[in-house]
Amino acid sequence: MSQKTALIWSALVLILLPLPGYGGTIRTAITTTWTITDPGAIGLDIRIRNNGDVTAHKVAVTLLLAHVVREYDGLGDNPAGGQIHVQKELADPGLKPGRYRAVVRVDFEEQAGRSHHAYHFFEIPYRTDDMPAPDLPLELHVTDPYFNRKAFWHKDDDIALSVKNNSPEKILLKARPFLPEGFSSQAPERTFPVGPGETKIVAIPVRLDPGGKAPSPFHLLVWSNHGGAHYAWDLKGTIEVGEAPVFFKIYVVSGVSVLILVFGLLLFRSSPPRNRPSH
Repeated sequence: MSQKTALIWSALVLILLPLPGYGGTIRTAITTTWTITDPGAIGLDIRIRNNGDVTAHKVAVTLLLAHVVREYDGLGDNPAGGQIHVQKELADPGLKPGRYRAVVRVDFEEQAGRSHHAYHFFEIPYRTDDMPAPDLPLELHVTDPYFNRKAFWHKDDDIALSVKNNSPEKILLKARPFLPEGFSSQAPERTFPVGPGETKIVAIPVRLDPGGKAPSPFHLLVWSNHGGAHYAWDLKGTIEVGEAPVFFKIYVVSGVSVLILVFGLLLFRSSPPRNRPSH
């Protein structure tokens, strides 16, 4: 039996949320311990601590592990200084050998009913001795999205995922973004092949919602079941939101253009008429 603690008090998911009307905060810290038994079952120990000074209501937990999704609802409230403890076992997860990137999502509400969420990311090496290779020969890179809050027509942008396949085989990949509060995606999961020697850029759409702030870090999980094994990558980036005065620039450019046009018309009208030749 092996046991590891994944990202204990890691870059844990620590969020600071002001609560209207109470002036308090909810600070959510998530830690996860996992164990793997000889038959291949995965035991999970999830602890959700509220380090703030007001209560987090209606706490719910979702575990995402490749194709495995588990929801644990009805966990109650988490008072200030309190902790919710979730112990579960995935008895027959049906997972291939590999290095898995797991996600714990915690949802909760303020006293006023506003919803929030926090993420915790960790790795589970699962039967890695049975993997044919430690990794796939891929180069992956993400380009961060950018929004201008004052450009009302520009509320959508993309996370651009660049993948270069350095292997002689086609590889099928999946990608899913995990976005901070104030941002959403209409197409949150992508499935796409990358041919041998091919470089492909895949766009994952992101939308700026009310309350989106900058800088806001995001995670993009990419994974592949290839050659009887599972491979995964946790790519990190930052969403930037600016407030460039685009309307003022448009006003200045338009004003200068109108002035040039008016000046040209006046100059044309003030020009003396040409004498017609006499017959």
